[in-house]
Amino acid sequence: MDAIELLKQDHETVRELFAALDAAAGARDRAELFAELKRTLDVHERLEEDVFYPAARDAGDEAAEIVNQSHDDHAEVDELIEEMSALDESDEEWLDHLAALKEMVDHHVDNEEDVLFPLVQEALADRLDGLLDEMQELEAVLEDEEQERHQHL
Repeated sequence: MDAIELLKQDHETVRELFAALDAAAGARDRAELFAELKRTLDVHERLEEDVFYPAARDAGDEAAEIVNQSHDDHAEVDELIEEMSALDESDEEWLDHLAALKEMVDHHVDNEEDVLFPLVQEALADRLDGLLDEMQELEAVLEDEEQERHQHL
């Protein structure tokens, strides 16, 4: 596995969470799945922004442009998640926001997998294992922080 494969695994996990949310029977199930989706997206976003994107900029102008757009995508996703967090999962508005969130994330993932990842794979193949190590270290730190938060609740 390398850094790109790790990010693709995260993308698949997010797709599965959206599918589970679509199939969820009630607000309680949606709330649990949404909490998991938020955590997953938060960790994924940090891995990309703190480790992967800075390296991806070295893959050329097109990659750098996609990274800039990806930062904007993350900000939009974060804003929509914040709005959803203030709503009840049984509310029709929450469901509308979920559909918009899924569409945003799908577009972002497609852009990364179809355009950015191939550019990075070609230009930075020799760095992908090192990036994976950095991402796994950060992921461990983020998981530790999450566990600490839960212990203090």
